[in-house]
Amino acid sequence: MKKLMAIAAATLLIACSAEPTIQTGPDAETTFDGLVRIDNARFRGAWIDPDVDLTQYNKFMPGGAEFQFRSVQKVSSSQARRSNENEFWMSDSTKQRLVEVVSDVFEEELQRSEHFEITDEPGPETLVIVGAMHDIVSRVPPD
Repeated sequence: MKKLMAIAAATLLIACSAEPTIQTGPDAETTFDGLVRIDNARFRGAWIDPDVDLTQYNKFMPGGAEFQFRSVQKVSSSQARRSNENEFWMSDSTKQRLVEVVSDVFEEELQRSEHFEITDEPGPETLVIVGAMHDIVSRVPPD
């Protein structure tokens, strides 16, 4: 199970074949606070502030992460197999394993950066990275 979760987390970090591009022009999707949609992003629903310049940073500091799981009612394995449900309850230990695996893989990937140095001290050249995964749900039936 841990290996499967590690593979899933690593897959999230692998680049897509199409180059991400920021939408421009009068038809660009823009949020109320000025974020612009990124087409061909690794994640669905990626947005950017086009006025932010990150070139001043050469270090980054992990700032923690938030994991939010969707509330799903627990049912027995036999009920899950007979139902049409496609969202399944996860135990606290499964949720914790997912958090640990995603956190470990994310940190490993950050350490592989050739452009940034990881630090634990804030500074003018340090970008604090805070991660979040929201609305996490299992689509895998229990057992």
